[in-house]
Formats: sequence, C-alpha cells, structure tokens
Amino acid sequence: MPSKLSLAFRKAAARDVDALVKVYADSFADKNEATDLDGYIRWSVADRDYRVIIAETADSKIAGFVMTEFNSSTMRNAVNVAQLAVSPEFQGQGVGRALLEQVEETALKNEFDTVTLQVRKGNAKARGLYSSMGFRDMGEEKKYYRDGESAIEMKKYLNPTTVPKAFGIPRYFRRMAGIYA
Repeated sequence: MPSKLSLAFRKAAARDVDALVKVYADSFADKNEATDLDGYIRWSVADRDYRVIIAETADSKIAGFVMTEFNSSTMRNAVNVAQLAVSPEFQGQGVGRALLEQVEETALKNEFDTVTLQVRKGNAKARGLYSSMGFRDMGEEKKYYRDGESAIEMKKYLNPTTVPKAFGIPRYFRRMAGIYA
C-alpha cells in the first residue's frame, strides 16, 4: 500500500485558474458540464459566496480542488459542494476525502451545520466515498446533467443536534421548498 500523500490546503487565487481548469477537464474528461470552463472557475474563485480550496502536494502540484457555495440565505445554513475534482494522477489516494474534511472544518468555523452535494447516480466510486463520510441520500434529481443522467442529492449534518427527527424524503422536499410544517 502506498504511503499517505502529504497535502497542504489553501484558498485558490486568480493565478491558479489555468491549473484548476486542467484538473477539472482531466478529472471529468467525458462528463464536463461547463460550457465556459475557464469563465466558470474564474468566476467561482472571485465570487464572495464561493470558496475554492486547493489540495497541493509537497512539490506544489495541484492534486485536486473543491468548490463550495457558502450563502446561508439561499442554502438554509448549508454549504453546498458545487465541484470536487481530483487530478487522475492522484485519484484513489485520499485527496477527495481530505478536501471534503476541509469543507467540513471550514463550514463549522463559519457556523454552518450542514453540507450538501449532488453526485451522478452512476458514479458509484464517489457515492461510496460520500456515504463512508456520513453523507445520506436525500433524493434524486432526474435528468440533472446535460447528458440526461440523474443526480443523487446527498446531505451531511455536522452537528448532531441539528438532525431533524424523522427527516425523510418528503420532509426534505418540503424544507427545500421553504415549507416547514
């Protein structure tokens, strides 16, 4: 078994955009959803409601990044993982898990108690990672991606006291619609 990869984490800057575009394009080769990838990443790095966290190796290679939306007014005190990309060279070495741990840590520091994400229904590897980290399936969004594949909505409560009792799928959709009855 290979030794654990040593990673440093930092906030992305405008100078990182080209490298992030490459990591994203390489990691999502045939499933790229962005029509203007450079613009999308550039905008996300600059937008105040987004945090883009980079995982860097000891020799300054970008192993991966996570793009999160921090906006409690629209996400009801949840951080949404918009993108998680790991360079193919570093996949299977714990980079994705480490990036999600950084998201959780940052969320708690900023008083967010929930992390949400969407994942391709057919991406068993990613779904397995998320489930192993405590994310639960909350529903399915049909034809979510441009190619028609559905997304599984997943959620993790970071504070056990915020987990609603009997929080099932119907209640989830009522909450997402803003109905709290």
